[in-house]
Amino acid sequence: MSFFKNQFVEALFFWVLRNPGFSLYCLLPITSTLWSLVPDITLKAGIAFTGFMMFSFYIGARYEWPELSGLLRWGYMSLAVVSVLRYPSVGREFAGITSHKNAFGSIVVVSTALWYLHYSQEAKTKKERWIALGFMLFSFYLVRATSSGSALVNSLMLIVVVSSLNFLSRLKFQWAFTCIVGFTVLGIITSVYIIDNLESIVVGGLGKDLTLTGRNFGRS
Repeated sequence: MSFFKNQFVEALFFWVLRNPGFSLYCLLPITSTLWSLVPDITLKAGIAFTGFMMFSFYIGARYEWPELSGLLRWGYMSLAVVSVLRYPSVGREFAGITSHKNAFGSIVVVSTALWYLHYSQEAKTKKERWIALGFMLFSFYLVRATSSGSALVNSLMLIVVVSSLNFLSRLKFQWAFTCIVGFTVLGIITSVYIIDNLESIVVGGLGKDLTLTGRNFGRS
């Protein structure tokens, strides 16, 4: 306990002295109580936000990425497994133990990306790679089960980004820079195409409605 307190106090002083702007940003929700219409609710939310940010900063400064990624991978996978065990009839718009399919979709999207990252970069043995691949496919299956178009698009984009990083890390600087420029141009062209054809992609490809609630208000 004393070790945790010493490490936490040291990280806190480093945070305040070296990052005053970020410190003020984290304290802003608490100070906003002074002009809030509901100060009691704002104060509780501000304390929770500031405490969460301080703890996250300590965790990020204390541990390396392999340790953090492992914690996140197994944490998200535990939520996914518990959801399936709690509601074994995985069907359309599956929400698991969360309140909405989009919330559950965001969880399994991150799980898919982290397990794919572990499979492609961090796994050392063949057995570990097979386990990572299995969990990645299981997470992606749950992405599809949510029927969330945004979750599906985000998971595919994250897989493409991780694959691109794996490819670029093997190239020399000149070729890597050329590929980055090419990917940027391709991304701009793709973005313009998607914006110009948004309705056909959303309605036809993903089966979604362009209204905020999914209802067609213009129809009787």
